[in-house]
Amino acid sequence: MKKFLYYLILALSLALAVWCAYTAITCYGNIGYVVIGGLPLSWYLSLQMHEYGHKLFGVFVDIDVKIAPFKFFTNCFGCEIAPRRAGKMRGRFIAVTLGGLIINLLLIVLSLTFTFLPYNVLGDNLLPLTILIRCFLPTNFYLFFINVLPYEYSSGRTDALALIEAIRRDDAYKVAEAILTVQGMINSGIKLKDIDKDLLLNLPQIREDDRYFIILTELRYEYFNEIGDSEKAQKYKERLTDLNKYL
Repeated sequence: MKKFLYYLILALSLALAVWCAYTAITCYGNIGYVVIGGLPLSWYLSLQMHEYGHKLFGVFVDIDVKIAPFKFFTNCFGCEIAPRRAGKMRGRFIAVTLGGLIINLLLIVLSLTFTFLPYNVLGDNLLPLTILIRCFLPTNFYLFFINVLPYEYSSGRTDALALIEAIRRDDAYKVAEAILTVQGMINSGIKLKDIDKDLLLNLPQIREDDRYFIILTELRYEYFNEIGDSEKAQKYKERLTDLNKYL
């Protein structure tokens, strides 16, 4: 089902791209061929806007968002989040997770609106811009619906899966919340060695190939290394080395 839905969304996105190109050339004549460069450009811009949607929402909830390196072809999108402080982490996490989806949805609405407006609504001098805005339809359709599917790909969780886990307070989210809480405490000036170790140890067991588990293992190693417990630090260091096969 995961593969079927993925390829269905991909096929619909490509069909929208063809329709976008056909209508642009039909409506605009020769200048409509701008769509040939407009579609790849809108794809790049849409990817960036998705990630910066997370970043924008992070500004309002005191969470720094680091944009992942750009990948032209991807079925999952990644960014690293680092809370500036601890507290009320669940609502803040949900807000940041929603950011990318909301931006993609707004761009779909914008591109659809321009599709049904007069072709020269912005004036004859801005026809290339009008065409580019129309090109946002297939690219944001893909980005929105591929991330609305609650799946985990080899490249990571989709936004919808992370959101559902947070709403249901699944075990995976509980681990993520603990990690973010500890990071928030550190970023607010608290030393790792002064943090209650239960925040790192009293947690549900999740899959060892889950990225949350790998990050948690690294934090556990750093914690025991800081408090001077070399035996436990070595244990988690060896465990972390073994987990590198999943990265």
